[in-house]
Amino acid sequence: MVNFRERRIKALEDFYIGKINMHVMNAETYFSNSVGVGEHTDIQESIDKEIGYIAEYNDKLEILKQYFGEK
Repeated sequence: MVNFRERRIKALEDFYIGKINMHVMNAETYFSNSVGVGEHTDIQESIDKEIGYIAEYNDKLEILKQYFGEK
């Protein structure tokens, strides 16, 4: 039986992975279809922001695994 602590850790892990995947797809959209993104005139800046979000959630995921993973 999975305890409550493990369920919370798994939920956070899934959340961070979901956020990473969302921002990767956003960056991929900018790389592939930059002409079709009208509200973003500075594509490089928009991609940089998405990469920043990816780095943020990846860091959180790694910290979660390193400090709160298997005991």
